[in-house]
Amino acid sequence: ICRLREGVGYATNNVAEYRAVLLGVRYALKKGFRRICVQGDSKLVVNQVQGLWKVKNDNMAMLCKQVKELKDKCTSFEIKHVYRDSNSEADDQANLGVHLKDHEVVAVDENN
Repeated sequence: ICRLREGVGYATNNVAEYRAVLLGVRYALKKGFRRICVQGDSKLVVNQVQGLWKVKNDNMAMLCKQVKELKDKCTSFEIKHVYRDSNSEADDQANLGVHLKDHEVVAVDENN
C-alpha cells in the first residue's frame, strides 16, 4: 500500500480530484500494475472519465484527456463513485497535501 499526496496550489476540488486520479494511476502504472480500479467521491470526475457527462471547462477537459490516455495503457480500468464517508483515507491524504507546494508529491510506501 502506498499513500500519495500532491500539492495542487489554488485549485477547485474537482481539479484536485483529477490530479489525484492522475497521480494514483501514474504511480500504479510505474509500479507495473495494469489492472486499475479508481474510487473517487467526485461524481463529476467519475462521470466525465466514464464519458457519461460532458466536460465543459477547458482545464478539466485537458485533465480528463490525460486520465483517458493513461486509461488506454491499462489492460483493465474501472473508475467508480464512492461516498465521501467511505473515502476517508483519501480525504486524510488531501488534507495533508494542502500544505505541500504545487506539484510537490509525497509518497509513503508502507511496504518498505
